[in-house]
Amino acid sequence: MAFLQGCHWSVPIAGVVGFLLLLHLGINFLYRVLYPRYAHQARIGSLFILNVLYHPFKLFMWLLGLSFLATLYAGRLFQLGIGSWVAGILQVGIVFAFAWAIYIFSKDGERALLEKWHQDLTTVALFSKVCFLIIIFVTILLILPILGIPIGGLLAFGGLGGIVVGFAAKDALSNVFGGLALAIDRPFKIGEWILTPDGKIEGCVESIGWRVTKLRTLDKRILYVPNNLFSSMIYLNRTRITHYRIWKMIALRYDDVDKLHLILDEIRKFLALRTDLDRNEMNFIHLVDLADSSLNLELRLYLKTTDYKKYFHAMEEILLEIYLIVRKAGGELAYPTQTLYVSKTS
Repeated sequence: MAFLQGCHWSVPIAGVVGFLLLLHLGINFLYRVLYPRYAHQARIGSLFILNVLYHPFKLFMWLLGLSFLATLYAGRLFQLGIGSWVAGILQVGIVFAFAWAIYIFSKDGERALLEKWHQDLTTVALFSKVCFLIIIFVTILLILPILGIPIGGLLAFGGLGGIVVGFAAKDALSNVFGGLALAIDRPFKIGEWILTPDGKIEGCVESIGWRVTKLRTLDKRILYVPNNLFSSMIYLNRTRITHYRIWKMIALRYDDVDKLHLILDEIRKFLALRTDLDRNEMNFIHLVDLADSSLNLELRLYLKTTDYKKYFHAMEEILLEIYLIVRKAGGELAYPTQTLYVSKTS
């Protein structure tokens, strides 16, 4: 530093700032030249490194330059009483630059998992949230000693405080652990349709957060369900079905009992011709009950589709054709009726 002894104090500052500006512009120029070239050549690894280092490296470069100036003018800064503050701010900035680079690395890794390795969105969302929490936690642990806050005492206080906070935030913590269990077990994923047997909760999963899961209902409203509820309730995942089932009870009149065999034979012939039924499953129509006012036929069919629209279309065709077969045979569907006998008294 001896060669700077006779210089005015502003000369080193101007020199360092000018050099950093030139370096900053040079990095921007290289990025604009290299990024299109790597993208054209599909060099995914080079693009990945370029994105991770671009902004954090520029910040790191400025922090190193400012650290050099702080070292050069350390005496004056300590005379002014701000030397330790400046050093602390620069150290915090360097930690932040590294944390920023790791965060960009995790976000680019998230995109790679989705686009290149075709991982499901739920797994990637869990990966992103865990990485973000780890980055925040480690960054805070590194910054606290720089600010003069001892980690040991904080951790000791955190042990006692954690018990108090745990009791106070019991429900919130149960939701967090519920969200973690959903991410690990994956009973449903983003984009899947879930519902409870009673129909009170039904919708398409839009996001799985740490505290709540967001569903889009049939009437297009947003339903927020606390994650801890999923550990104690029964719910169905409609998206993961392998077949749609048609299960209906068809009631015929007792007056049509002599036509029953003909009706059943014609219905079975019709069902045998359909190509959308899975023959490996138990498809049938049988007389199952002699009810008070009807002959009850049970219809159970398994369609080779998981498409909701195709399911309704096929069910409509089958039920309408069954009704036409009954009418063609001279039968009728039964209605709840009662016969009242009135005795004649003298």
